[in-house]
Amino acid sequence: MKIKTVSTQLIGPSSPTPPQLRHFNLSFIDQRIPPSYIPLVLYYNVSTEDRYINKQPETSRRLKSSMSDALIQFYPLAGRILEGQPLVDCNDEGILYIEATADGRYQT
Repeated sequence: MKIKTVSTQLIGPSSPTPPQLRHFNLSFIDQRIPPSYIPLVLYYNVSTEDRYINKQPETSRRLKSSMSDALIQFYPLAGRILEGQPLVDCNDEGILYIEATADGRYQT
């Protein structure tokens, strides 16, 4: 299966985090657990009809918009942990979004 990256970007919240929520304190447990990165891969089938009328850009736009809206409620996810401090700087930097296409079929 050949996979091709279409786009890579950071997606931030659709509205800025209020100043009073700029710093999020990490819990004692959060401070003790080693940092880890958990990638999430979402697979979507493209119907034959969608291929011909090219709905893929609209689907991608809606997914990015939904993620941006969700980050308003989950604002620490769009921030960065401050080096040497038990805080998340909720700076709205964003989450990594990579869009790719594959020329094969994904089967479970």
